Amino acid sequence: MVLNPHPSWALFHQPSGIGPDAENVENLPDGYYDDLMNDKDVDWATVHVESQWGTSNAGQAVFRKTFHAPTHVKDMEVQVNPLKPVMIGLDFGRTPCAIIGQHDNFGRAIIMKEIVTEGMGLVQMLQEHLKPVLFAPPFAGKRVFVVGDPAGRQRSQTREETPFDVLRDEGFLAYPASTNVIDMRLLAVEKLLRQTIMGEPALQINRAGCPTLVMALGNKYRYRKRRDGVLDDIPEKLHPWSDISDALQYFCLGTQSNLTGRVMQRERRYYNPTPAAVPFTAAAWT
Repeated sequence: MVLNPHPSWALFHQPSGIGPDAENVENLPDGYYDDLMNDKDVDWATVHVESQWGTSNAGQAVFRKTFHAPTHVKDMEVQVNPLKPVMIGLDFGRTPCAIIGQHDNFGRAIIMKEIVTEGMGLVQMLQEHLKPVLFAPPFAGKRVFVVGDPAGRQRSQTREETPFDVLRDEGFLAYPASTNVIDMRLLAVEKLLRQTIMGEPALQINRAGCPTLVMALGNKYRYRKRRDGVLDDIPEKLHPWSDISDALQYFCLGTQSNLTGRVMQRERRYYNPTPAAVPFTAAAWT
């Protein structure tokens, strides 16, 4: 609403574009507003087509409509399935963060552990924080792969080595996420939050192992307001909430593109080569 308008102002409210009092429709193509709303959400259509007062995302939790703590957050004993690899969602930068999880036999994504760091490079984070967790129970000896920000394939102006090069040097099998577009990243998380598999939520988070992630999803990972006061629909970049949320987004993109299945298929080819792929040696001759 307009609060305390100046006495000299004349205020006019544009009627809805799809209501009986719609204006100028004779000069618009047939189905103009229907086409306009086709790929937009209800909040957008309410403001831009129906000409109603809307609500801004600014200051609101990003996943406020889909994340439900009593549903998605579990008190669980972490058990790693030895038949499936462990997947790590990793966000790079000077505050690298990671989430460690796995898919169960039904395809549900189980987020078991988070790694949150402050003011360090990727090598230090891997050696001092991530590897010690992976070398201890229940992850010790398990197969592991990483999915990370695809921007990590780019070399900086000062170093030839990329974050994915660092991961390989440290012994990790690593894949770039399918996209870095924020809308697609958020949608990957939303899809799992909305979905149920065999009567259980498709995304489950260990309460004890992921306290920062739980708080971020609850209300700390928020849309921002710019310095000039203009409302924005881009999530605020505020550590640690945005960094741990980014790590979750890469994990969910890995789920969406079935990276776990691709890793298992890669392992089967490696450990069970076809006869044609087995090289001949002198020992084969008699």
